[in-house]
Amino acid sequence: MLLQGTTDFAPLFGFLDTLLPEFLDRLPSPRVICSHFPLEFLPPEVARKAKVICVFRNPKDIAVSLHNFNSHINFLDYNAKWEDYLRQFIDGNVPCGTWFNHVRGWEKVIEDNKVKNIMSLKYEDMKHNLYDTVVEIANFLGIEENVKLFSDIAKKCDFKIQHKERTTNVHELIAKINKNTPNFLYRKGEIGDWKNYFTVAQNEEFDRIYAERMKGSKLTFDFS
Repeated sequence: MLLQGTTDFAPLFGFLDTLLPEFLDRLPSPRVICSHFPLEFLPPEVARKAKVICVFRNPKDIAVSLHNFNSHINFLDYNAKWEDYLRQFIDGNVPCGTWFNHVRGWEKVIEDNKVKNIMSLKYEDMKHNLYDTVVEIANFLGIEENVKLFSDIAKKCDFKIQHKERTTNVHELIAKINKNTPNFLYRKGEIGDWKNYFTVAQNEEFDRIYAERMKGSKLTFDFS
């Protein structure tokens, strides 16, 4: 929206994780490409040349989100109980590996980055104040200040609006991969939904593992 100067939803063509190089080569510049990959799965030029916006989210809500997401994908034979999936998530037995290695890897490359072409955002901050995030991204991309456009984009990208009004080919994509669950890509989007899933014992164990695996990290997360 910022690059195009409009609040129209752009077509969702997929993620780098699933696209062929020939398709990417045909995209007009500047290309906006999304990915779930940890840094080691990406071409080395990404961290050196591209402008990268790295979005972090607290891992408890991520685990819950992925558990629900997997249950709606028609090509996955997924029937895991929550407690079993949580163990897989903690151990990294999920696509792209453990969350801890993922975020620590990106944290290191951001700290070491000399070109200043990588910015980090937190999902929770975006939920609390999306307008300020839009301004941050605009500044990072070198977009000329436009208060009305920034405000309109923030309103249009509110989670509730996304859930209600998403009108591009995202619906076509959903029809291909979901188990008859309309708009399952937009479930709740809340901060702290993990409290509806984690038992006290699970939360205590996760906090202990989190403290061990994130020791020395400067990243902080809003869990509620």
